[in-house]
Amino acid sequence: MSRKSQIIWWILALAVLFGQIDKVHQTYFSPSPLSMAEWFDWLMSFPECAVVCLFAARIQVGSVVWWRIYSFIYPIYALLVVCVCVRLYLFRYIPDGHPIPYGIALAVVVLMKLMSFQAIWQYARYNKMHRYASA
Repeated sequence: MSRKSQIIWWILALAVLFGQIDKVHQTYFSPSPLSMAEWFDWLMSFPECAVVCLFAARIQVGSVVWWRIYSFIYPIYALLVVCVCVRLYLFRYIPDGHPIPYGIALAVVVLMKLMSFQAIWQYARYNKMHRYASA
């Protein structure tokens, strides 16, 4: 992963983390708290953003088994999130008459998931190269 890609990853991941912190703050401290459905999607992606920060920094944490399990489970999780977003976009947001902002949000979600796939692949390749070079 190039230095430019790492910087982009840090910016995206930190922006989402700050958005999540803001949502949780609104949920607990506003006079009319948000419902669970309004902030669950943000909270659900919180661990993913933390892992993306680790990928971007190439910090070696966790065992090999943990990363194999994560890289096996992550595509299933990402596919479910994209399917939920597409379903919401098709059946809720288009009939409400707001397709453009939600279409942009859907494109951002899909882009983040694709970039996460690339980060996992790059991270795995980097670790393999590091192991071969140190052997």
